[in-house]
Amino acid sequence: MYQSRVDCICRMLPRIFEAAGVEATFHLADVIQGFFESHYFRHPG
Repeated sequence: MYQSRVDCICRMLPRIFEAAGVEATFHLADVIQGFFESHYFRHPG
């Protein structure tokens, strides 16, 4: 169930990126990277 959801999202991503534009895509990537770093890497344990 979860895997099929991920596959669906992965298929949608290129269309979303095309619609949003390249600059928005890179900005979103920075936001996501910052989110993961702040939530998973900076807090020990």
